[in-house]
Amino acid sequence: MSVTTKQRTLLAALTAVLLLSSSITPASIAVAQSVGQNQDDEREWKAYTESNYSFCDANVLAQFWGINTEDAKLRLGRKILLGDQQTIDQMLGQAYSQFGCQQGFNFEDAPNVAELWAAAPAA
Repeated sequence: MSVTTKQRTLLAALTAVLLLSSSITPASIAVAQSVGQNQDDEREWKAYTESNYSFCDANVLAQFWGINTEDAKLRLGRKILLGDQQTIDQMLGQAYSQFGCQQGFNFEDAPNVAELWAAAPAA
């Protein structure tokens, strides 16, 4: 039996012991909570992506709220699901008066970038 096989067997046995013990209960609760959180995140993400709010809107709100852009997109989605567009628009007004959007490439740039990647190298 090789060392790798012995290590895998040992790890499998340890995993089985952990899964069968009651000490895994807090972890099970955490996993169950994260699954519920992920479903909420998916709904919020979908609400954001199907809205008229842009990456710049999310970016500026992220700066305004002091969070990263991905979390701002989820927060926007949550507010959209709650029907809170008026509050979003008020916050956007405040955010744009304080922060600018550092927009680099966006989805519309993708075909041009792909074309550059596919271009033959200069001789």
